[in-house]
Amino acid sequence: MRVSRLTILALVAAFVVAGPSVQNSAWAASPHEMGDEAEIAALDLEAQGKLDDAIVKHREALKLVPNSKAFKENAARTLNSAAIAKHDANDDKTAVAYLEEALVLVPNFKQAKENLALIKVVSLNMEGVKLLKSGDFPNAAAKFTEVLALQADNKAAKINLDVAQAQIGRAHV
Repeated sequence: MRVSRLTILALVAAFVVAGPSVQNSAWAASPHEMGDEAEIAALDLEAQGKLDDAIVKHREALKLVPNSKAFKENAARTLNSAAIAKHDANDDKTAVAYLEEALVLVPNFKQAKENLALIKVVSLNMEGVKLLKSGDFPNAAAKFTEVLALQADNKAAKINLDVAQAQIGRAHV
């Protein structure tokens, strides 16, 4: 059951109006209610573009209500969005970690799977190019082979692999 912001505000108002007698009583929010509050905060933070903060709140909500399908889906969606932002900021290590976490929460999340593969392909290809430029042709070839294992039709990786293999062949002549 999802609690609206209005319901939470009404509960807070009732709690404040009731005074110290209720505030000092044994009444406390249940883990589910606290999870709802954390989830609402996460969605608000995401709407503000504060994705890293939203992820923290999603994790908090999931600790309180670990079996909530909606919480898992919301967190996975936020993790996917944050991964794209991290990739755009050249932080592929964090992007990959976020996407892997999203896929733990929602294993069949197609967009996260596609983004993870794309980021891995781009990262491996860039590593291969750096190795190629430095003259480390065997390791460059290995990186381009990894790219092609993930994305068989990657033309740049095919060309780069051919170049690396040609250089390896020259070294043995």
